[in-house]
Parts: sequence; structure tokens; C-alpha cells
Amino acid sequence: MNQEYLTYWGLERSPFQLAPDEDMMYLGGQYYECFERLTYAVNTNKGGVLLVSEEAGLGKTTLLLKLMSELSEEYGDLYRYSFLDHPTLTTAQVVAHIAAGITGMRAEDDKFKNLLAMKEALISLKKSGGKATVIVDEAHMLCDRKEVLQELRMLLNLTHDRQYLITVILSGQRPLWDTVKLIPEFWQRLPVKYYLVPLGIDEATALISSRLDKAGLEGDQEVFSQEAIQIIHRYSQGLPRTMVALADVALLIGYSYQARKIGFKEVSKAIHAISGKDDRGGALPYVGGPTGLPHPETSIFRGFLRRIGV
Repeated sequence: MNQEYLTYWGLERSPFQLAPDEDMMYLGGQYYECFERLTYAVNTNKGGVLLVSEEAGLGKTTLLLKLMSELSEEYGDLYRYSFLDHPTLTTAQVVAHIAAGITGMRAEDDKFKNLLAMKEALISLKKSGGKATVIVDEAHMLCDRKEVLQELRMLLNLTHDRQYLITVILSGQRPLWDTVKLIPEFWQRLPVKYYLVPLGIDEATALISSRLDKAGLEGDQEVFSQEAIQIIHRYSQGLPRTMVALADVALLIGYSYQARKIGFKEVSKAIHAISGKDDRGGALPYVGGPTGLPHPETSIFRGFLRRIGV
């Protein structure tokens, strides 16, 4: 089924998987600028980076995976990192996790020994021309855990020859920005900052096109009509994760109906599909999406699209 579906649309792989995939990432618009700032911060030893998004689902994790992939390719064995995506650990556990990633060895039970081993490894790495990063994803979960934020700040005390030995990247949702700003001694050590916002229609169009191209689409085949992309953009409110989920279902529906391209009908059915049914098995009168759109197969929905200019 999966291969038939891909062959039907002229694709070699699925273009709209929800799991973060740096190989499928659209690196244009704000993502290009953000990625350039991230690589600049690491390559010039700026110390700290703050990456925040207006909403969840804007692609922060994929950006970070892309960064690690590029740095690994550039520096090889001379790139060390610790990726922390479950920042609910104790301060001692956080330090142990980071130390294990940087030293490549099993962490000690003693926090001081871990910090000492980490600094020795970082100095050796710097002398060899390498780079090291500590990346904390979902860092907004630390907003009420100032002791962990302070521990991460203290990592920036690890210096040698008047340069930072490590780049600390905090990534999270909007509350993280305000929380860190209230810690001046940390805010000042995060000179590189970027705030991701929902995509406009042009970026949404480019994202869908980029993913299709990376999935193997050849030629000038138009898989999604402009009307379909506009509806996807409006429904998703510019959030890539929602766009990807909706586009994926729309492609499947288009295949099942043997559609020549994805248009209003296919996207409408996709919105209906991801919104679910009521307890009696009937159609929901309103879509349970972020915009609360009317049911996609009614004249009310078409009227709504006209009102919003789609």
C-alpha cells in the first residue's frame, strides 16, 4: 500500500512524516536565518543561544537535529554534544547526562568529578580544533526550575584562553523567553537569540514544495493546487507540524480517489479525517482544529473561505 501510494504520486519516500527529520527540512525563510545564527554561534564560540518559538510545532527540534548533523559532518570525531530532550532531571542528573555526552565516558555519581572531567575533555577538544554543544530541547519545562537553569548557566564558566569551551543552546516555547529574561546574568550570556513565528502563505507553499522535491518528485508536476495550500495554511495557522499532518492525509485521500492533484475536495476530507467523528458515528458539525473551521463539505465552509480570502 505504502509503495503504491508513493509510486502514484511519483515519490521515492514519504514527504510528510511527523517525526523530526533533518533531511526533509525546509531551510528557507526564517529557518535559513535561524540556522545561520546557530552555526555562527557554535563556530565563533559565542557561548549561549536562545531559540524560542511562538507556538509548538514550528520546527525547533528539526533545526537542532540539522545543526548537529552539519557539525558532525564538518568536525567529525572532534564534535561532541549532549542533547537533553527530557529536562525534568535533577541538577545532578543533568550534569551527569551532559558530562557523559561530552567526555564519551560513563558519568560519575559525584557532580564535582563530572564537571572536572568535562572541563578536561573540553580543553583537550579545543586544542584539537573541535567544538562542543549542550542542547536543551523543551527547555520551557525548566521555567519553574530555576536551579537547573542556573546550573546550565554555570557551564558557561568553563573557559580557556579567554574563550568559551562549550555552546549552550536553550530551545523552547514562548514562556522560556520571559523566564530567562528575568535572570539577567544568564540572559546576557545568550548573545545569539532567535524567535520563530508561524509561517506565512509563501513559506507554507515553499515548505510543501521543498518536501515533495526532497521526496523525489521530478518535473513540474503540481501535486497540491494553490487553493489546497491556502486551505492547509489557514487551517494550520502557519504551524508546520499541522501542515505536514494535513498534507499527508490529503495525499492518501487523493490516492484512494485516484485524484490527479490535491484540491479543495481532498483537503476538506483530510480536515474531516483528522478531526474525527462524534460518538454516534456522524460527521462533526465543526472541525476540531485550531481555527474551529466549519465542516469542510458544507456551503458554510466555502463561505468561510471566501470571507478569509481563500
